[in-house]
Amino acid sequence: MATRGRGTGPEFMAESEVSDAALSMIELGEVAAPEAIDSRNLPDRLRRGLLALIVVLSGLLGTAGSAPRVPGLGEPLWTGAASWEEVTLGSQILFIRESDGTGIVGRDARTGELRWRLGIEARGRVFIEDLGVGIVAVYSQREPITVAQELTLTIVADATGAVLATPTGFTIGWIHSGQKLLVFSQREAGTDDCPVGEELCTDAFAVDVGLEGAETWRMRLPNGAQVLASSVDGDIASFATVSREGEVRQYAADTGAVTGTMDLSGADPVVQGLVLDDAFVVVRRGEHHVEMTAYRKATPIRLWTVTVPARLRPTDDTGSSWANDCGQLLCLAADGTVLLVDRSTGQIRAELGDDVFPAMINGVLLATETPGTTGPWGVRLLDQADGRTVASYPRSAIMPWFDADGRALLTQQGKDRTAFIVHGGARVLGSVTGTDLHCQARGTLLACVDLTGLLRVWHLSA
Repeated sequence: MATRGRGTGPEFMAESEVSDAALSMIELGEVAAPEAIDSRNLPDRLRRGLLALIVVLSGLLGTAGSAPRVPGLGEPLWTGAASWEEVTLGSQILFIRESDGTGIVGRDARTGELRWRLGIEARGRVFIEDLGVGIVAVYSQREPITVAQELTLTIVADATGAVLATPTGFTIGWIHSGQKLLVFSQREAGTDDCPVGEELCTDAFAVDVGLEGAETWRMRLPNGAQVLASSVDGDIASFATVSREGEVRQYAADTGAVTGTMDLSGADPVVQGLVLDDAFVVVRRGEHHVEMTAYRKATPIRLWTVTVPARLRPTDDTGSSWANDCGQLLCLAADGTVLLVDRSTGQIRAELGDDVFPAMINGVLLATETPGTTGPWGVRLLDQADGRTVASYPRSAIMPWFDADGRALLTQQGKDRTAFIVHGGARVLGSVTGTDLHCQARGTLLACVDLTGLLRVWHLSA
């Protein structure tokens, strides 16, 4: 059943250009047309508050040339069957939803040996999230899916499959690693105890997984407010809510107690907030502009403001504005234009242009370029100090790689093979047969599922 990773490997070609960096591209055979790009490589995963999510895209490679061949990754450690997007690679266990949708199985990530099976009652979508410290969250959602539909959440010990807790909602993160989780649940108006006329009713509560999921506190959050979490050493120390009117409330994650409030009201409504180590940032949108303002965290003292023109596209009704924490910089998007802003001074360091989406990936600032009239998909490596493009990887995509020691993993595809490249000198780890793969890596393991349901797991010599 295993598909061999050896055979006629793709060809490797060095290419120079952007800045002084040496760029590398991979020739993987005859190239398909750009319209063959499959958007299903965008995996479904839950948003945790407004924490930035890693966006995973797929790309097609189209270079020509002749050079030394790149070896394959070799024989997989093991193979199996799985649904295309219902596999999650943990540090020790590979979690797979069974094909009939009635259960989750845990297999040894290195050998494929069956360790446990967990029955689930789900007739819709299932999400599996590794929470670290030997615990996994299994979310199930019945169809038809609505914006605020309750999620059935099962907290599971990954080594044994034992159920530790079954709260209703979605996890934001650990308050105390391995012991207490911060969970949020949302309900639509007119359901349960959510009054008619409300936008959404949101509860925050803490679940002690060591006490069979007992709630240690629960509270109702302000109507329509966004939730932002702040972590220290991986654990959530506090969280905050921000309303469209600019009212900010801060809470202690351990108790749920309100620890402070701020009035950041302005002429325009708040569309997003960010919690930084030393500042609170809000994004406001007016009729003709988008504004990002930083305030001192403990007080409403304004530190700086950046204002950029709003530029609606013909297909937009209300426009699109968002902000991300991009390391030493803040990323601000206003209707397609993305700016890199110095987080200390508010000075604009770089403008990335349309259809470019920057994100911090394992401590590396990368920007994905989406298909458009300007060219094919690709990935840029950006300097965190000034946003300068350090290297460019045309027709490439970012792949999830956990426990990666500050590295990022890129993929490049051809007609019938996919190659994997470690950021930094474009070092090629190898290639495998198949395209349109749903892949993820953790540490030295790589797991991929193709559209036929073939699951393969390899060792990465990274």
